[in-house]
Amino acid sequence: MSIDNLFTKQQWRELELITLLSETKNPLYYKDACQLLDCSVLTLQSCITNSVFMEDLGKLFYKDSQFHIHYNHQSGLKEVYRRALLESPSLQLMSALFFDDFASLDDLAEALFISLSTLKRLIRKTNLYLKEHFDIIISAKPIRVVGDEYNIRLFYIKYFSEAYTFSEWPFASLLNENHHEQFVQLMASLTEVKIDFAIFRHLKLLSAVNLIRYLKGFKIGKHKALSSLSLELLQDSQEMKKLSHLFVLKFSVPLDELVLSEMFSNYLDDDLVLGKSLQVDKVKEEVPGPQSLLSWIDLLSEMEGATGIVLPNKYEVARYLHATVILGVEDINESFLIYDYKKDYLAFFKEHYTYVYFRFTDYVKRLFKDGDMELATNLLNNLVYSLLIAWENFFLTMCELMKKPKLLIIERSHGSTGSFLKKYIGEFFEITIFDKLTIEALCLQHDYDVIITDTVIRGCEHADIFFFSRFVPTVIVAKLNHYLRKRMGSIFETKTTNKLGKIGY
Repeated sequence: MSIDNLFTKQQWRELELITLLSETKNPLYYKDACQLLDCSVLTLQSCITNSVFMEDLGKLFYKDSQFHIHYNHQSGLKEVYRRALLESPSLQLMSALFFDDFASLDDLAEALFISLSTLKRLIRKTNLYLKEHFDIIISAKPIRVVGDEYNIRLFYIKYFSEAYTFSEWPFASLLNENHHEQFVQLMASLTEVKIDFAIFRHLKLLSAVNLIRYLKGFKIGKHKALSSLSLELLQDSQEMKKLSHLFVLKFSVPLDELVLSEMFSNYLDDDLVLGKSLQVDKVKEEVPGPQSLLSWIDLLSEMEGATGIVLPNKYEVARYLHATVILGVEDINESFLIYDYKKDYLAFFKEHYTYVYFRFTDYVKRLFKDGDMELATNLLNNLVYSLLIAWENFFLTMCELMKKPKLLIIERSHGSTGSFLKKYIGEFFEITIFDKLTIEALCLQHDYDVIITDTVIRGCEHADIFFFSRFVPTVIVAKLNHYLRKRMGSIFETKTTNKLGKIGY
């Protein structure tokens, strides 16, 4: 990997330390941190003293021979990476080349406030990353990014998506955000697909990057079948006529089929199923496999039958998974340059919803094998993530599969905490507040799944007992939430054990 070539040594060392501490549950002793990062304790202490990426986001500190990290409530590792991208000398160089043209390296060096020799070293270093990950490079004669235009655009889509927040519009000097947003909304209105704020923002950025590159004379030149169909559907729209007129006035080119194809790329691919009005008649029959919507519907139906789980929005989930395959690297969940935000989410489900996770991955692998298509790890992860976020009421569905745990509350106070918990978490537990005069542990263990108390209880082996010296709701709810999360996964596996034979487990 050559990601470190995007940063200075000090930046990369700080980013490594922040990432390590963020992904480790407990503070790290300096010896462990030094061993994992292969550096001295003085180097790491210097990272803390001169920290740039944590400013206003939280703090790094060294205490009692341990390295600690603390984030403000509204911040996290994703925000650290966003700031790192904006501070990266290499990415500042790439950003400058996207927005402006430079007649000489001297002009470029002046724009970046660095010397010519520093610029040349920076270009060589940046090219190591660009070549490995996108098969593109920065050319000195002429001064521009060269290589396959699709890959150049892909790099910039990923960069702008990760480096800027949802409320920022980095293209204000070139594109009017309101007009561009209106046009994307108009195009989205032609579909029958549920488009949320995240997908809408992705379409805005993707189409903006593609349009700017096209207007600068860099074309892909591939006609997308849905572009002409979209223009036909919008030909009587007054809003479209207005936006087309503004487009011609500003850019001196017509808003035609080619422009639409360049702007929206794979999002106008005729293999996508966007609704009845955007369907193209095809001569060939649909071949079963990952590029067939019917195959995804069948896969989810088979999964429902094997697990007993009903997907309330099965068709929508199937369309989402199908689109993930068709869009490939342009899919919204691939719109990052460095920090894969899906990783933690997938790790959580792999640990706590193991059965669902592996059942689905097995089905996907089989579908790709039957369709004679290669399944890359990135695509598999993206498909699992797509399933989980598109699955309507996933957590509620999982909870409904589980019988409510029987919870007994034994407390010294007069039902103060118990009454609160009954109202607050009664939807998830069958709660009883203990009101007898004697505690018979052997009897209780068969009547309840979990007992919470501020009294020491012994001899109760078949029920989970949680003792709290501070018998207050906030502490208890946190513990019960963890208990419920683990139980949901195990109960689900128990309920489906008798069906494992049907699907090869």
